[in-house]
Order: sequence, then C-alpha cells, then structure tokens
Amino acid sequence: LANGENEGQPLILDDLMIIPKPNKDDYDIFYRDSITEPAAVLNELKDELDRIYDLGGYFILTYHSQILAAYPNYPIIAEMIDYIKSKKIWLTTWQELTNWWRKAHNIELKIIETNHQTAAGSLTLINRGHTSVEDLSIQFFPSYYSSKIQFQTKSKEPINWNFDAQTGSYEISIKKIKPRAYYQIHFNPGLTVPTY
Repeated sequence: LANGENEGQPLILDDLMIIPKPNKDDYDIFYRDSITEPAAVLNELKDELDRIYDLGGYFILTYHSQILAAYPNYPIIAEMIDYIKSKKIWLTTWQELTNWWRKAHNIELKIIETNHQTAAGSLTLINRGHTSVEDLSIQFFPSYYSSKIQFQTKSKEPINWNFDAQTGSYEISIKKIKPRAYYQIHFNPGLTVPTY
C-alpha cells in the first residue's frame, strides 16, 4: 500500500483501517522463497519477526488454511506464537489496534537538539486529538552516544526511560497525554538537569 508521505502506515477511511503488510507470510515463504521444510519455515518466520522487532515495527502473523494451517505444518503456528510471547511485544486484536491507532495518529513529535555534541535538547509531544493517549512509548536515538542522558519534565504525569546499550537508544515511556495538550521532555547527558 502506497499512501504518499504516509507510506507504510495504516490508512483510515471512516470505519475501515487498511494496514500495510510489513512481513512475509506463509505463501511468500513456501511459494516465493521455496522454503517448505517445517523447521526452516519456522526459522524464516522468526527471522522476519526479529527484523521487524529490531526496527520497532509491527508484525502480522498471517497464514492460509491450505498452507501453514494444514497438516503437517500447523504446529509451526503454535511454535511461532510461543516465540512471539517470549518477546516484549504487544499482542493485540485488530479492534484494539484500530482504536489505538485512531488515538496515536493524533500525536505529533518534535525533537530539538540544542547541542549535537552532548545530545542536549528537548522532545515535545502534542496530542492534537480529542481523547487522551495512554501508555505511549518512544524510541529515541540521540545524535551523540551517551548512556548518561537524563530526562525530566514539568508535567505531573510520570516519565520512565531505559537505555539500550546495544542500539544506543532510549525507550521513553509516558503514562498519559491529555487531549489538546503538549508534553515537553528535556534531556541532557550532564549532571545538570532542568528543574522546575
């Protein structure tokens, strides 16, 4: 699905949400890649999930009744679900995803680095929607690698963050952004953190 500047993102048309296919499904693996041995198929699906997981994207486990859901392949589905559950992943239904996307697509993110040498600056999130957005997670890659960046906000809503040394990124978690409100986070790798 190509949707201009929003390519790769869901397209909402009234009550219909079209989600682009981000990964291979069983048809791609069996017929396009010619992989049919069950262990190899499972490994291919796991590789697809890992690739998308590392990018912070979404994975859709799609299968056909005459391919993966047919004997002798159907145990692959259960093994893949177990593998998915072993990761830090939001397992959801289409309805939950649609409801979340309707809220989340109203969030605008602006990043201003005031000092590229030390990765100091601010993140501003603006909720342009009419409803609160809860449990928001942002993966932030500062231009300067530092495991000592501190984050602070003057909002009463709590902020949590974790550093991932492997990727050099921070996962920032925000409990709630109210409708028509903004949330500003200052970041600084030094000992001096903006106080309010």
